[in-house]
Amino acid sequence: MSFAIEVPGAAIPLNANDLCKALQAGNSSDHSQRQAASQQLDEWQTHQNYFSLLQSVFLDKSLSYEVRFLAVILLKNGIDKFWRSSVRAHARLPAEEKALIRSRLLQGTVDEENRTLALHNALATSKIVRIDYPQEWPEAVPDIIALLRTVKDASPARLRGALLVLLRVIKELGSARLRKSQTALQYVAEELSFLLAEIYTANTTAWMEFLTNGTANGDASAAPAMEYATENSLLALKVLRHLIISGFEHPHRSKLVQDFWSVSQTQFEQFLGYINSHGGNDTNGSGNTATDIVGKHLLKLAKLHLDMSESHPASFAALPNSVPLVRGYWGLVANFAEVYTSSGGLRQNSSGGGGGGGDSKSSKVEGPLIERLALRGLLLIKSCIQIITQPLQTFKYRSPEAQKEQNEGVARIKADLFTDDFVLQIVDVIISKLFRFRESDLEAWEEDPEDWEMLQSESGAAWEWQVRPCAERVFLSLLIHYKRLLAEPLLSYFQQAMGDGTDLLTKEAVYTAMCNSASAIDKAFDYGTFLESTLVNDAQFDGHLAKILRRRVAILLGSWAFYELSEERQRMEYSIYAHLLNKNDPANDEVVRLTAARNLKLTVDDYQFRAAGFEPYAATVFSALIDLLQAVENDETKLAVLDTMRTFIQRLETIAGQFSDGVMNALPGIWASESADVYMIKQSVLSILSALIMALGSGSQKYHELTYPLIADAMNPQSSVHQFLFEEATELWHSIMCQSTAPLASALVSMLPLVLNMLEYDSNTVQTSLAITGAYIVLSPEIVLSDQYRRPTLEALAGVMESKKWEMVKGAATSIQQLITSAQMLGGAPGLAMVVRDLLDIGLVPRILERLHGVWEAHQSTGPKAKPVQLKPTTQVEYVLILSRIALADPGTFADMLASITGGDVAAAWSWLSTEWFGTFDNMGNPEYHKVACMALTRLCELGADKHNFQELVLSRLQDYFSMWTSSVLDAQGDATKPDYFLWADGPPPPTEYDTPLMTAESTFAGKDPLHTEVTYNFIMLRLQDLVARLGGEAAFEANWAVNVDQDVLAGFRDLAVAHPTE
Repeated sequence: MSFAIEVPGAAIPLNANDLCKALQAGNSSDHSQRQAASQQLDEWQTHQNYFSLLQSVFLDKSLSYEVRFLAVILLKNGIDKFWRSSVRAHARLPAEEKALIRSRLLQGTVDEENRTLALHNALATSKIVRIDYPQEWPEAVPDIIALLRTVKDASPARLRGALLVLLRVIKELGSARLRKSQTALQYVAEELSFLLAEIYTANTTAWMEFLTNGTANGDASAAPAMEYATENSLLALKVLRHLIISGFEHPHRSKLVQDFWSVSQTQFEQFLGYINSHGGNDTNGSGNTATDIVGKHLLKLAKLHLDMSESHPASFAALPNSVPLVRGYWGLVANFAEVYTSSGGLRQNSSGGGGGGGDSKSSKVEGPLIERLALRGLLLIKSCIQIITQPLQTFKYRSPEAQKEQNEGVARIKADLFTDDFVLQIVDVIISKLFRFRESDLEAWEEDPEDWEMLQSESGAAWEWQVRPCAERVFLSLLIHYKRLLAEPLLSYFQQAMGDGTDLLTKEAVYTAMCNSASAIDKAFDYGTFLESTLVNDAQFDGHLAKILRRRVAILLGSWAFYELSEERQRMEYSIYAHLLNKNDPANDEVVRLTAARNLKLTVDDYQFRAAGFEPYAATVFSALIDLLQAVENDETKLAVLDTMRTFIQRLETIAGQFSDGVMNALPGIWASESADVYMIKQSVLSILSALIMALGSGSQKYHELTYPLIADAMNPQSSVHQFLFEEATELWHSIMCQSTAPLASALVSMLPLVLNMLEYDSNTVQTSLAITGAYIVLSPEIVLSDQYRRPTLEALAGVMESKKWEMVKGAATSIQQLITSAQMLGGAPGLAMVVRDLLDIGLVPRILERLHGVWEAHQSTGPKAKPVQLKPTTQVEYVLILSRIALADPGTFADMLASITGGDVAAAWSWLSTEWFGTFDNMGNPEYHKVACMALTRLCELGADKHNFQELVLSRLQDYFSMWTSSVLDAQGDATKPDYFLWADGPPPPTEYDTPLMTAESTFAGKDPLHTEVTYNFIMLRLQDLVARLGGEAAFEANWAVNVDQDVLAGFRDLAVAHPTE
């Protein structure tokens, strides 16, 4: 049967027959049919009865599995999207349809033979219960309870389905954050616990009788009953675990929980005894059906104990016999430690799930049962350590009784469990037994070295599913909190390892302890002497299994990187790294070299690192890192090596020149070898190049050309990697600009439009992009001011001026000011006029004036109806500085600009513009801004009456001018006896060894700025005297104009003249 859409989807009515056709087509091997069916099914989602019809299709067992499976999946997926009351009315399911669906949910799992279909229906049921229970569907849980009571003795198959539904419902309600869901679950927790305990006990008793009578592996007729009994007891145990953990706020206060807690301990001991007596503790992971059944129950009981300690630490401590329980687990761990080296080890299996409703997390760990139980025991001890060292912290209100219980629990665990003898015993077993490298570890190492190394590194989570890493966590936790008790025994272990007769595996185990205890015993242990006397020799050991010891030596170096060493011993440490990274030594396999590379970063990144001491090894080590990078395949491993390379370059700085050729030869190839979707490697490559460029300084210029294609690719908006790489590419670009000198390469100039595009982004890279744009202006102003780039640059900067972030506004305003200054320097008044015309055409200057006028209007209004000021004072300062730069460059151009905007009515604009201009001085926190704005206004005094009558306009604000002049001179010169603070009389300050070429160019650029070439007082007096002369001399000026100025203001200015005569 085929299904195809020949008319728009809305034209096909929704009915059961067509729905079945669409579902069948949705499973078709023909892509076009699947696509058409998917479109039609999506369109039907908002049709009435669509989801109830899906349920009907699922419940129809005469249909194919594929059709039913897709139906229940669509039903389950549609719940989150269309079931909630918050969904828009046209898409929300009607109440009648919801009621119909709810009425058939339980039968969809209880009466379903296919386990996969039953599971997905149970998941759909739990989603609906989470949303509707208890308000919309108050009978949901009571119906499940009633169903359990009905089927628990009558039908084991239906009991399995009911338990599966309940498991998913409990997990959903237990994970809900809404208080109503938590309260609803707690309300039925007691009743459910009692019923589930009955079911669990009955089924456990049944399958234990099968095992006792010896029929589990022989009687075929007993197999179905045996299977149902084991499945149902295991499911009941899973539900009980989730219910006890999630359904009780204080589990230890419930008599039912107390009783089951005692039962769990009794059964754990009983089941473990069965395993021990029937060969189920085989360290190779082999077993039979009977031991597998018991083993699964043991693991679930252990999970209950662990979950209780982690989720309800106070209850764990208060429940019966919890301390003896932990000691029992430790006994299990200690027994396993005796056979640890011969155990097969644990493995992660990515496959899981299925129809069993089990926990995917536990199903991912495979291996010998005894080792898995030992791991749970270690995790339980780790949790108990956390109970006493990190008591539960919460913002949730806790009653005094609850707080008292927690404190008593902590005290009980600390006093009764972690006695000195117990702590010493744990540490002894861990170091002497569980830290030993075993055959299965070596097999895993050699099977997939790269993957094994990654899992063992700190970046992995191996401690959650492997015994040795977990033992390391337990050891470290104990050492941190029992340092005084453990220091002396540890030092004796270390002394033992330094002896000549210690075998390799024992030494490696002690070194593992030494790695984990570095920060705790660094004051008591002479690591420097140990490095010189022992570690140097161990790194060169080349006997059998030398790679195991060498790997541990590398980890030791990284763990003790913080330890203060003499320069001579530091060089020894560096030489060890060089030796371990040597790929020509057979003992340095990939794991050894990768481990050395990871730990080298810790050493190099430490504040005590001395680049000069590392110099003899730098080229060799970096070459080895490049070789290693090209040899590994895993992306995470590549990133780790690249991160070490980046840190290495940053800390070596100019010494990086010794191996820079090798870096630049290798990295572009690595970039090209990675596919478009592997962007993290390319991010790291760009970061390394950026670090190398900055480390080499101006010496990096020979490599700049190699980076241009990488930057262009990453910055191209059409590139598939652009969204992932533009931040790192921007940083690299900025590094290149910092180390560039004029004239810029044509390839670098051609990329200018790319950085202008970045100014339109709403990201943190805009600030860096502004810095790059400013660098172009400083290094090649003639290029930026050319017809090709001038207006696009101004438009991009004007766009950033609209940002709400002051840093962005300031950066853009600074670049605009630099362009204005450069235009006047390079092209005089005509060049400046071109920039001003562009600023007018793109609307920036009119926008500035419009907003300043708005501020002036707001300042004119007072009282309750006063207008709010819409412009931030900091932004207003930047606006005024842009206008000031135009006026300072050429006052005539400024006057013409103002006339063109106002239609010739300059006087009207000047009345409010000058008010805001003078008023902005109070908001200028930087005295350099004062001087620039003052010089700009002062230059307007040069304009005569023929220039839009500007002379009269200036004289109308004469008192403001004298006040400004006085304050500006005082700011710039302190007092009349001192020179101008901002004057660079001998030119720009000489560059230092830390200055980049860009910084030197910026300094040269600033050296031409009137801010640094003009003496403030002399600049003012020259133009004031010219104005006075044009007005008829000093007497006429005094009689006609100065008379209108406040005498105190004039006196203040004259005091400057007395103290600072004109030259």
